[in-house]
Amino acid sequence: MNQPSQPPQPDPPLRTPTSNRAAPLNHFLHGMSYPFRTFGLLLRTPHLWQYILVPLLINIALGVGLYVWLLPIGIRRVEAALAGLPAAAAIFIPVITFLFALLFFLIVGIILLWFGSLLGLPWYLRLSRKLEALRGDAVPEPPFDLSVALQDIVHALGYELRKLILLIGLGVPLFLFNFVPGIGTLIATAGGLCLMALIACLDFFDPVLSRYRLRFREKVRLVGALMPASGGFALISAIMVFIPLLNLFSIPLGIASGTLLLTDYHWQRYMRR
Repeated sequence: MNQPSQPPQPDPPLRTPTSNRAAPLNHFLHGMSYPFRTFGLLLRTPHLWQYILVPLLINIALGVGLYVWLLPIGIRRVEAALAGLPAAAAIFIPVITFLFALLFFLIVGIILLWFGSLLGLPWYLRLSRKLEALRGDAVPEPPFDLSVALQDIVHALGYELRKLILLIGLGVPLFLFNFVPGIGTLIATAGGLCLMALIACLDFFDPVLSRYRLRFREKVRLVGALMPASGGFALISAIMVFIPLLNLFSIPLGIASGTLLLTDYHWQRYMRR
């Protein structure tokens, strides 16, 4: 008689959490590998697809709507700006077009990440519980409670507000570096990419951390405590979010990956330090 098959388990981390800084490159690369390993895990666990397909459809509808709405507006603005350039400035047209495309995809990625995460919150919370249980952590499945659901929404809105404050508080000074001669643009670009990576990492960690009602400052501190693994994960998260079309699928995959990373590295231990 065949024995029932056991659900597949994610691979264990490369090191125990206490040695996270002992092999920084290994842990950085290990953090980057989580979306790929998680994708393989999800393929082997069809019972989790129900928590991914609904928010995935939401993301696709939202993403297509954003591209259809914003792209024509952006094209008209760029054409109007280019029409006013003198003939001698024609050599700058490719650069301006490239910068517009970069800015457009950045804006769409941020909007998609924010609204996609918020609209798919109920499914993402359940997905994170299921993945923690699959990893071996006992996570009780509470019955539906309207007051708890409203608390989750209020907590999520508070998180989004603080994230916006962080984005403005750091993003505006970084933007001003563009006006500094020399390395100002380099500093602004590198700082902006790091800020976007941090935002993406926080969003993909949030369904787990919000269930424990961590404050925003504690979430940011945890990202730092989990370095360099969280740094590698933040980098690959930013790439997934800001590549067109891929970003439609990246939010459910990123949240699943963030849940497994936090579970593998026993994130609660870092909060006690």
